[in-house]
Amino acid sequence: SGTTSTTSSSSSSSTTSGTSTSTSTSGTSSSSSSTTGGSSDNSGGGSSISCFPGDATVVRDDGATLQISELRVGDRIQAVDEAGQLVYSQVYTFLDRKQDQPTEYLRLETEQGVVLRLSARHRVFVMPPTAEQAALFSTELDMDADQVRVGHALWLAKEQRWHTVRSIEVEQQRGAYAPATVEGTLVVDGVLVSCYAMASHHAAHAAFAPLRLAAQILPAAASPTAQEPVGVNWYAQLLLSTFGSLY
Repeated sequence: SGTTSTTSSSSSSSTTSGTSTSTSTSGTSSSSSSTTGGSSDNSGGGSSISCFPGDATVVRDDGATLQISELRVGDRIQAVDEAGQLVYSQVYTFLDRKQDQPTEYLRLETEQGVVLRLSARHRVFVMPPTAEQAALFSTELDMDADQVRVGHALWLAKEQRWHTVRSIEVEQQRGAYAPATVEGTLVVDGVLVSCYAMASHHAAHAAFAPLRLAAQILPAAASPTAQEPVGVNWYAQLLLSTFGSLY
């Protein structure tokens, strides 16, 4: 599913032949090297992408564990509602879908061995060590993935508890997928994440309300290419061109 490289030391390492990169952090900062053909924020066509690799997993309402590349519009997958409960929410579109796009991802691993890979500007819910058990969806816990540091914690949706991040690395994979659920959240590789990027979860979820409504009335409006949307969603592109930071 792509070329990856990782390091286990606390220093940065560089790449070979421009096709893969890696860093490892054990403190409060992280860095990344260049990639070929795209990055966590830009595709070859210049459009912003904040996604997950194709082999990241989600759980469908029939109990099946699927690679995110196997998801289809209309599938109901694990998400978390505003009350913090594990629910199943319908995928109404893909905000981005590029099957072969070389993309750089952050690899966050917890002390329990749980691994989440996502692009740098994707939003994730994180408990900093200094937070005093803030509400799950509070703004102080909602941040871009590249703001996560060792010692922060990720929310494991099924276990309903926080797992502390022990390492942060960079890897390159092919494929970039950003499914959007009605709930606005999803559970990827067991970890709660937002469907959105580059803005607060609540602001982005509100901004996409018209698209969610359109999907209920006329599904083709949300995903004009039906089961196989490709590239950045038209509405996400509109938000990008208008505001620059709501997706």
